[in-house]
Amino acid sequence: MTEAVQSLQALLGRLSSFFDIFDLSFIVSGGSSLAALLLVYKLHGPTVFPDWMQGAYGGILLVLACYVLGMLSFVLGRLLRRLLLFLLSGKPFAQRLARQIADALQQHELQPKADDHSPLARCILALAPLQDPKSRRGKPDPVAQSAALRLYALMWTQVRQQSTLAPSQVLLNRYWVMAALCDGMVVAAALWLGVLLVSMHRLESMQLLFLGRLGLVLSGLAMLLFLREAERYAQVQVDDLVATLAWELSRPSVVAQPGSPSATPSSSEIAASSPPGHPTQ
Repeated sequence: MTEAVQSLQALLGRLSSFFDIFDLSFIVSGGSSLAALLLVYKLHGPTVFPDWMQGAYGGILLVLACYVLGMLSFVLGRLLRRLLLFLLSGKPFAQRLARQIADALQQHELQPKADDHSPLARCILALAPLQDPKSRRGKPDPVAQSAALRLYALMWTQVRQQSTLAPSQVLLNRYWVMAALCDGMVVAAALWLGVLLVSMHRLESMQLLFLGRLGLVLSGLAMLLFLREAERYAQVQVDDLVATLAWELSRPSVVAQPGSPSATPSSSEIAASSPPGHPTQ
């Protein structure tokens, strides 16, 4: 019975990985971008839509176009968000991410145990210079910044490898998908803004000037809102990742009989019992 359950879980995991590749968040932003391009063709194209677009072949191509445009919108949107934040704050992405991780560690009061010499503990201790208020004024310590980025990767690895943290992984993946969706919609909204700008004369001749102006306002507002939400989801993801680590390291030890499932040591216990310089398994 146990083997059957494990086989079913493995099958579901493969199916989940397959559908993760075809993320539906790309379809949303890609469909919005494709709709803007189709509007351009409809307003400025020399003829109506070709006949082949009305059949099954055209439908398959439209779905594929939505997915490809969605991936492109996501990539461009994330680059645009990071570029705008760099221009506004003067700090590159790696520096801002390291600062967010250090602030989250400080807010959750996450400190390793005295006898913990695991890679996670060493990275947390190396982040001390970033938690100093004076470090905000100048350039951060490169060693501390590198430790913050290593800690970020280690925390993701811990969440993936421990079955007890599966609910947190689901929530963190949800944050990532929503951030990706908002990044893609930034480009889709920008594309709609550009399409409406170049089509205002055509819309005016069709007596749709009011709708065109309303679309301009909504497109510009959507760009700002999606930019804000994408950054908020990214920040919440970092904070929740650190909170997951803090919860895991602060869990009380469960006293159980040898051989029982609950007698398996947690990652914090393994880290505490690891000899100096020995990485946590």
